[in-house]
Amino acid sequence: ADDIRPCGILLHPFVLTDDQRIKYRRANPYRLGSNCWKAYLEYREARTVGAAKVMGRRLPDILNDLQSGLLCIRGGAGKSRTGAHMAATRLMDLRAAMDNLKSA
Repeated sequence: ADDIRPCGILLHPFVLTDDQRIKYRRANPYRLGSNCWKAYLEYREARTVGAAKVMGRRLPDILNDLQSGLLCIRGGAGKSRTGAHMAATRLMDLRAAMDNLKSA
């Protein structure tokens, strides 16, 4: 169920729990040999959000990876869910709302 807070922000349930299955792209998008390239080799093996966190990814990093297409959310049968785009959109809405609160 949706929840409207006193400030008027509509909150949605968030889909990225630690047990949520994910899959990173195999192709490494970073410059060969760079620190980011080396780190990506490691965390692209993560199969859940929790595993990615254990490997050093923070939730904002994971959300950015989701939004930029480096990873997709996996369903129970191993198929990508269209909810990934919706989760990224909700994150952008939440960030905009937080920016509005900071400037108020």
